[in-house]
Amino acid sequence: MNLKERLIYIASTLVFVAGCFYFRIKFQESQQNYEAAKIENGRMAVLLENETYNMQTAQKEIVLLKDKSYTKYVLSPNESGSTGLSMTVYQSKIDGQVYAIVSTPFSLDRTLQYQLWGLKDGQYLNAGTFQVGLTGLQKMYVLPLMDSFTVTIEPMGKAEKPSTAPVVKTEEVG
Repeated sequence: MNLKERLIYIASTLVFVAGCFYFRIKFQESQQNYEAAKIENGRMAVLLENETYNMQTAQKEIVLLKDKSYTKYVLSPNESGSTGLSMTVYQSKIDGQVYAIVSTPFSLDRTLQYQLWGLKDGQYLNAGTFQVGLTGLQKMYVLPLMDSFTVTIEPMGKAEKPSTAPVVKTEEVG
């Protein structure tokens, strides 16, 4: 092999090796792009799932607002209650199912929770607890038809009766 052939062989080998490195880098980039797209698709799926849940919740809220077989209770802050809690409670006149539409509760210490109570003939009945930060329609317990509702802040776990003053109380509006 003469010098010219050796140089051509070396040059073609270098071009081949450089091409292999180039295509390996491009392949790695495409794998990274694929993984990033999978992550983004996952995020989009979660967002879509959340939006679907929000739309379903909104549809249920609209049904409750229009349904005359539900009694509506608007919870207004107690004089001492400044939790930022805004809430409307609906109770079915047919089966007693209670729904709460919750918005903007302030965060509580991890050892505390909000608890909804139904009041009937001076007796408190546990209507369930609800999570801070979870806004929108929440399905609570089935109770006998109540006179009113109230919310207290209780230690974590289900309290048998209110142990604190109400932070909001209801007014029946229909």
